[in-house]
Amino acid sequence: MKANLSDTALRLRVERLLRDDFRPEDLTALFLALRFRSFGRETVIEIGDFVAHADERNKGAVTQVARDFFTVARLSLLYIGRTLDPNDLPASIPSVLEATFRQLDDSILVSDTGLTRETAKKKLALIVRKMKPNAAGRIAVWAELDETERSIVLCLTRLVVKPAFDDNRLFREFSGALLKNDLLAESEMAQFSRFKPAVSLFAMSVMHQCRIDLGDGTTALLQACSDDTLNVVATAEAESPRKKLNAAATMFTTALRGAEYCDPELLKETSPSRPCWHHPIELTTGKKLAKIG
Repeated sequence: MKANLSDTALRLRVERLLRDDFRPEDLTALFLALRFRSFGRETVIEIGDFVAHADERNKGAVTQVARDFFTVARLSLLYIGRTLDPNDLPASIPSVLEATFRQLDDSILVSDTGLTRETAKKKLALIVRKMKPNAAGRIAVWAELDETERSIVLCLTRLVVKPAFDDNRLFREFSGALLKNDLLAESEMAQFSRFKPAVSLFAMSVMHQCRIDLGDGTTALLQACSDDTLNVVATAEAESPRKKLNAAATMFTTALRGAEYCDPELLKETSPSRPCWHHPIELTTGKKLAKIG
């Protein structure tokens, strides 16, 4: 690839990182540039988009995972203490089945239904087409489903909690995009790997306090948290039979310990019952998360 002025500036930023002259703005510039040159690396696009659109997100991996989780969680909370009647399903059940299908591991799908993902996907599409709400706004098609179709419905009426991505995948894809764009050499990878924690912390800092459009007129709030390890959690309002409450799921996980990678003043504001931060944070030149201000 022939270098241009933009590549020269980006390479200089990489060289500065390799000299251990760490500046968070270098990661900002690199993620912004690579989101259009990621060669399909989803997490690079995702973090670049968080940098570019820090207020609210309505597309991308985190948005899809959050939408899927809260679609199923809100239904699950409504049925606390009672069993979902397969002969009297809520009108939202088609979207619930599709959301769970996207998040469910293939091994569970095969174990519960005996079907591969490709076959189950085709059958699920047929099931959803049969699911038309009646006059009462409910769905009653159980008698029309064969044994295999019923096994799919039962398999997919469960709550799946699965992060959108983790620190290993993020660093692998970020460094891979740098290599692919000739901004990093293979011979420099061992040295560059020292910045894996910083890349994870940077991702947390740009995701923190961003709102996710859940596609139904509501939003989920992303918050960085220190609960044994550092991660980013999405929280949104849900309703149970007795009261409204907040449902939460982890969207980004790391293996980093807060005591090592957070400013002491920031850690003072967390507790086992309140692990998430409710104020703006930033990544410092010392490669730690800190409170702004």
